[in-house]
Amino acid sequence: LYLSRQHLADNGVCYDTHFPNSGHTALTLLTGQRSRGGSEAREARAAKMLRLLQREARNFDWVVLSAENFVNLSPDIVARLAESIAGPVEAFEAIAYVRSPVAMYASSIQQIIKGSHLFPAPETHHRRIDRKLRDWLAFAGQDRFQVRLFERQSLDGGDVVTDFANYLAHVTGTPICLPSGSYNTSLTAEQARVMQQFRLAVYPDQAGTLLPRS
Repeated sequence: LYLSRQHLADNGVCYDTHFPNSGHTALTLLTGQRSRGGSEAREARAAKMLRLLQREARNFDWVVLSAENFVNLSPDIVARLAESIAGPVEAFEAIAYVRSPVAMYASSIQQIIKGSHLFPAPETHHRRIDRKLRDWLAFAGQDRFQVRLFERQSLDGGDVVTDFANYLAHVTGTPICLPSGSYNTSLTAEQARVMQQFRLAVYPDQAGTLLPRS
């Protein structure tokens, strides 16, 4: 999306951010949501991003907000955030890309292990994403909310970028073509174990803190 800002603008869609690699994730700091990456400096950058969007959104029919942590907010909070950017909103469209529980656990461990040698056992991992999705369904309505399984075989073209481009084209009624994205490489089980040993040896008393050396 960041690389396609001009293409999107040419097709009546506003997307912009000061954070090319994390979308609008920082905006949630302005709603009171805490994160391990939160800081006064990051909140200031989020406020700067908000002002950027407020300046640009008035010139477009469509504004795209994209952040993986939006699902952790209530839809009403996201709606207020959107309206603080664009004023009264005629309609909200929402799409969520969701991993299967097993894939979500593996992904979560890879994130946790960057900041801690401790992580939950598989049998204790219960992320009730269904409850969050039900809230979004009730908010947006069945015709304006979609859930996609975040697995290649379930996505248009086997690719989340292509899938979202097709969704956006359908919603806006204008052709959207996004370039292929770069993808994270998963850690192997052995690499995750080495990372865990590193955190235990070097930062035994700082579990839960994301440090540059990690």
